[in-house]
Amino acid sequence: MMQRHATLQRKTPLRAKKPMAHTGRRKHKVAGHHDRKLLDACRGQDCYLKVPGICPHIPNDPTVVDCHGNWADTGKGMGIKAADRFSVPGCAPCHYWLDFGTTATRAEKRTVFFDALARWEEVRDAHVISIEAA
Repeated sequence: MMQRHATLQRKTPLRAKKPMAHTGRRKHKVAGHHDRKLLDACRGQDCYLKVPGICPHIPNDPTVVDCHGNWADTGKGMGIKAADRFSVPGCAPCHYWLDFGTTATRAEKRTVFFDALARWEEVRDAHVISIEAA
């Protein structure tokens, strides 16, 4: 016959000495990583990753978002997204391939990403300057 154990009971109740302070809006973990203008420049753009065999090449694709690099030299770390200056517009299939795709090596992904970044930087910088001038 199995014996039933009594449920464990705490002798003293859990009580905080003081309520937790509300810190307001959460800050980015690394100063200088976040730049809203660089992310906003990706809106309405075509996919720059253009992964062969993956990208559907849809004009005005609504799935295009900013895709960040996944390497330490782009500022990526454990629990930290890469710096916003290392982001390019990419459609959903290309973004998935970059982050999770198993059909390519890290070196191939890196080559595609940095080629796209080189093409995007000229367009992005001109776009950011035109927004600031307005």
